[in-house]
Amino acid sequence: MELYNIFEVIAGIIACILIFYRRPFLNKTIETGHEQTVSVIIPARNEAMNLQHLLADLKAQTRQVDQIICVDDFSDDDTTGIVTSFGATLVRSTEIPHGWTGKSWACESGAKVATGALLLFLDADVRLHPDAVAKLENTYQRNQCTISVKPFHTVKRWYEQFSFFFNLIQIAANGLGWPFRENYIGLFGPVILISKEAYRKIGGHASVKGSVVEDVSLGEVLKENGLNFRLFLGGNDIRFRMYPDGVSQLVEGWTKNMISGALKTPLIILMLLILWFGAITSVFVNLLRALVAYNFFSIFTYLALYLIVLVLLWWASFRVGNFKLTAIVCYPILLLACFVIFSISILNRFFFKRTIWKGRTIRLGGAD
Repeated sequence: MELYNIFEVIAGIIACILIFYRRPFLNKTIETGHEQTVSVIIPARNEAMNLQHLLADLKAQTRQVDQIICVDDFSDDDTTGIVTSFGATLVRSTEIPHGWTGKSWACESGAKVATGALLLFLDADVRLHPDAVAKLENTYQRNQCTISVKPFHTVKRWYEQFSFFFNLIQIAANGLGWPFRENYIGLFGPVILISKEAYRKIGGHASVKGSVVEDVSLGEVLKENGLNFRLFLGGNDIRFRMYPDGVSQLVEGWTKNMISGALKTPLIILMLLILWFGAITSVFVNLLRALVAYNFFSIFTYLALYLIVLVLLWWASFRVGNFKLTAIVCYPILLLACFVIFSISILNRFFFKRTIWKGRTIRLGGAD
């Protein structure tokens, strides 16, 4: 049985290497001469604090965009004042039609007034290096398809460490690190660069109006229409800070997204994720058992495997954010939090049929 457990862990380690093998970043070189007009669209609900940083970043770009549109999604903070102070175009969201989610309606509303040939959808909490827009456009021109980026997660407060495994799962489930043929399931919502022509062809956000994970659903619609897309990691160019307002915001955010995204994960990657999670759980559990039984051979064996797991998690962490080594050393606690939040997500999806996000009740189980 001991030998079986060890082989199980080794298989999980191999699975980890496979699903995090690649590290695709935006093109480093910046070429000029083929610029297209770019309209930035930012859906914003109570994002005044974030908006002032993002709008400042956009003003500081080496490649200036042609239009900045902020859609005020019924905010009760100073979102309007921040937008007007930066000279951006303000669009006030109208009443959300039946069957739509707030974000999709805000994005659709912004796209209607966009004049650019390229539409750059940005979440308000995104931060941009001065060359970010130039690199995004250059990457788009080289690939001639929709581009989406998973921003690097900036972590500041202790509870934000609990986002560690969720970030890894997002990358793995979407096939971003997969070493073989690219077969992504969807986009990353914080950063999407798409041509207006492609956006109109798929029917815009109206095609995913009721989806809780509209970014994943947009990728599916692109594929259904024969349109390619590519995914990238933000690295030093594009970052964000998720859920800075406390533990409850973090739980609400990940609860909203996890099960809906998990249901779309390709079977082979889902099996590898299960194998990986099973392995790192087994290492910790068997190490505890060995310590209780005073089995020095097993203690040495599983302690060595625990160290290998830590090295792999640390290696994978550089793709997703500045998570602390001390938190990764205590990964069983992070894993337990991930399991609890995932369980809440399952309950919301299949039993309560709803979840809460930014003060709104979102119905689940339909469009996703």
